[in-house]
Amino acid sequence: MENTHQSKSKLAPKNWLKHEEEQHSPVADRRKPLFSLIRMRDDMDRLFDQAFGGIQFPNLFDDTDFFAGTTGMLSPSIDIAERKDSYVITAEVPGVEENDLKLSLEQDSLVISGEKRSEHEDKKDDKVHRVERSYGHFRRVLTLPADARVEDVSARFKNGVLTVTIGRDLTQASSQRQIKIEKG
Repeated sequence: MENTHQSKSKLAPKNWLKHEEEQHSPVADRRKPLFSLIRMRDDMDRLFDQAFGGIQFPNLFDDTDFFAGTTGMLSPSIDIAERKDSYVITAEVPGVEENDLKLSLEQDSLVISGEKRSEHEDKKDDKVHRVERSYGHFRRVLTLPADARVEDVSARFKNGVLTVTIGRDLTQASSQRQIKIEKG
């Protein structure tokens, strides 16, 4: 039975996020252990939701204001697929307007950036019980492989999903070659 997620054997070992990992801001590095704790708490919440059928447990930490405006909290999820003649990158950007998205090529990187704006107007009479949605600027930097054709890039935005297709130069697709071994 095949799972809806790609099997690990189908995942390519290319390091698409090399430049993004290099560009951590000092603020994000200083708080990295806290991000890990919050990520772990979110994973535990999902585990309890699956085990107990969605019963709401109290949130022990209120982190909505603590991390406001820091790098890394608003980061669109991406999928990267390799085809014979192209790479297809999909990014989930729900709630982001098309005119708030920016896609650019910078040296050997594809940069997806934009802003998710809050559509909620603060009203003095509102009593907010919980805030889980994130707003603000985001930026994803994807390092392109050597066989990516930067002159052959197209993008489409539909229903909160950005799809970027990058052609491949099949002459560079294989960096593997046989080396002849000479006798003695």
